[in-house]
Amino acid sequence: MSTTTVFAELVIGGLQCLTWITILAMTVFGPSRVTSLVDSSSPSAVVFLLGFSYALGVVFDRVWDTILEVTGLDSRIRTVKEHETEGDRIRRKIYGTDPKNRAAFVDYNRSRMRVARVSLFNFVLITITGLLLITFHFGGVGTKEFLFVLLVGSVLCYARFHA
Repeated sequence: MSTTTVFAELVIGGLQCLTWITILAMTVFGPSRVTSLVDSSSPSAVVFLLGFSYALGVVFDRVWDTILEVTGLDSRIRTVKEHETEGDRIRRKIYGTDPKNRAAFVDYNRSRMRVARVSLFNFVLITITGLLLITFHFGGVGTKEFLFVLLVGSVLCYARFHA
């Protein structure tokens, strides 16, 4: 697996972490106070954002992995299917002939699992913090926005859990 791939995975996870941290800060301090601090038009701000996102991605990748191990959910996520599907047989036929292709396919699956794991936790936190933000600053529980965030967040979390 290339370092570029791992870097990209960690930046994706870090940006997702930064999203829920920002929404949480907006809930606590008020949306106007937090948004006034953010100026994304500066090139140096973008570089800082990527670097900070990478660091968050590294830390929270380890945190999420540890939570999965402690709770025992890692065994549920990483279990091998008992029955081989037609798609599995086709993939094995395509990637199984060349060892390099097989290794590339394993790397691809590892990458996909890492992004799915990080996204699951982050989507849960983004949904929760988004619901809190709407509850305290944008009309409360009975609004269409609240229901929208609840629905979309639930679908994303469900999709990530089964990815």
